[in-house]
Amino acid sequence: MTGLTQPVRYLDHFFRTTFRILFRPSSFFSAMRVDGGVVLPIFFTLSTHWLAAAISFVWKSPIFKILRDGLRENRSLLQDLSGEIVDIDSPGRYATIFSPDSVARAKNFIFSWLMGASSVVLNPFYTIVSTVAATVIIYVAARVLIDASQPIRFRSILRIVCFSGTAVLWSVIPIVGAIVAPIAVVATTSIALVQVYKIGYFKAALIATLPKLALAMGAVAGFVAFGVIFFRLIATSIGLQ
Repeated sequence: MTGLTQPVRYLDHFFRTTFRILFRPSSFFSAMRVDGGVVLPIFFTLSTHWLAAAISFVWKSPIFKILRDGLRENRSLLQDLSGEIVDIDSPGRYATIFSPDSVARAKNFIFSWLMGASSVVLNPFYTIVSTVAATVIIYVAARVLIDASQPIRFRSILRIVCFSGTAVLWSVIPIVGAIVAPIAVVATTSIALVQVYKIGYFKAALIATLPKLALAMGAVAGFVAFGVIFFRLIATSIGLQ
């Protein structure tokens, strides 16, 4: 029992902190130490982002869809895969199970599951990269837009970004989660900047929005670059013909 005490305490602290950030961010960030360490915040943001990705994966996975739909739409696939096909002899059953249609549906099922699982497995790497990038952008913006008399340290901004990222858990809400979560992250980061650096909400929102704007601009630039390369390849191939 003694060995379980410490892990239980860690879990209790994790969920209490998560609840405070999600529902009482002003209270949390007003009491947050800006000069604290970075190991715990990084571990915390890795945990919350992975938890959000895992829950979203379960919600969207084909297995959960089967359970959610009450096996109605997927009963034939389950029968094919399990071999529980009534009134068919053994050779006929084998031919039915391994028919092109059944194999194709099984491949789609497995491929969808693996694609979703890979997003969960790779989530910690994406979280680290996005957290560092957001920290750099917010740090530079804060140095430019916030009064120089206030000490702005990279470590403090990293702590803010890590804890503010907890709002990504709103992404587990079905249908609207993908829209709510980014807005919630920006709002939580804005509140954190207001509480820590005592600036106005407009300036805080501007700073907090910059990482999302940079991501959107990067996506647009990548899409445009891909389009240019694609059309050049098409033009080249037509010219060669």
